[in-house]
Amino acid sequence: MKSCVIQEVIKNGKPKHRRTKTTESKNRKTNDRYRVNLGDLDGIGVEAITRAVTSSDAIIIDEIGPMELHSPKFREAIRKVAESPKLVVGIVHWKATDSLINEIKRRDDAEVHVVTLENRGNLHELVSGEALNFLQKMPENKEL
Repeated sequence: MKSCVIQEVIKNGKPKHRRTKTTESKNRKTNDRYRVNLGDLDGIGVEAITRAVTSSDAIIIDEIGPMELHSPKFREAIRKVAESPKLVVGIVHWKATDSLINEIKRRDDAEVHVVTLENRGNLHELVSGEALNFLQKMPENKEL
C-alpha cells in the first residue's frame, strides 16, 4: 500500500442524496449546508499539504470533498501528494465524483476502503495496520 483513499458512504451503506444550491463569490464557495473559504484553503491548506510532501513520512488529508475541489491550487497539491512516494491517507467525501479523485483511485499503488455501517467501527484498525506496515518498509524507519 502506498496510498489509501477512503470514501465515506452514509445512511445504511448507501449515499444520501440531497440537492444543494451552490453559489460562488470571489473568495468563497458555498452551498446551503456549508462554505469553503478558498483563500484560506489555498493559503493554509495547500501550504500544509505542500510542506508535508517535503517534510513528512505520512500525509493525512481530511477531507477531500466537492467544495475543496473547486480550488485549482488544492487540486494540484492533491495531485503532487498522490505522485509522491509518501504514505497518503485521504478521506474522500462520497459526493466527490471528480476526474482527479477517479484518477487517484485507479492508481496501482492506491487502496480504496469504503466506510459502511458494518466496518466503520474497525476500519481504523485495518488502515492503521496497513499504514504501519508501509512505514516500517521505508529504509529510514526500520525501528518502528
